[in-house]
Amino acid sequence: MNSKSNLCPTEIPTLWKDLKTFHDQVRAKYHTLQKDAPKKNRNEHLAEFVRFVYLDMIRHFQLEEELMNHTDYPSQENHRQEHHRFLNLLADIQTQLETHGVKQEVGTGLVALVGEWLSIHEPHYDEPLDEFLTSQYAMK
Repeated sequence: MNSKSNLCPTEIPTLWKDLKTFHDQVRAKYHTLQKDAPKKNRNEHLAEFVRFVYLDMIRHFQLEEELMNHTDYPSQENHRQEHHRFLNLLADIQTQLETHGVKQEVGTGLVALVGEWLSIHEPHYDEPLDEFLTSQYAMK
């Protein structure tokens, strides 16, 4: 287990709220990408989405993992492994984009990956974390 972070207990609710806001942003960008699938500007959205998800997701996961470590979240190892699995899949898509450019099959794969991620990760990993933090830190 990692050493404790420098988080102050009073910062935990604000940090978790910010992390949840990021979840909402990912969901909104995903829905925009999904909606724009048949349109010509999909490639623009796809490139932006890859940058947003891949780069920002790394920092997001670091903060979320720091929060789990600091609060001694009991399921943090499984949650962390799921983050790394997703980042590895995103890295593969990033490599495909760099190698082949923005192609329909790569975009379709990314949309499917993120859709699956949102449908599995949030209810099975983020909601239990939310329940834990709410019970431990009286957050609403």
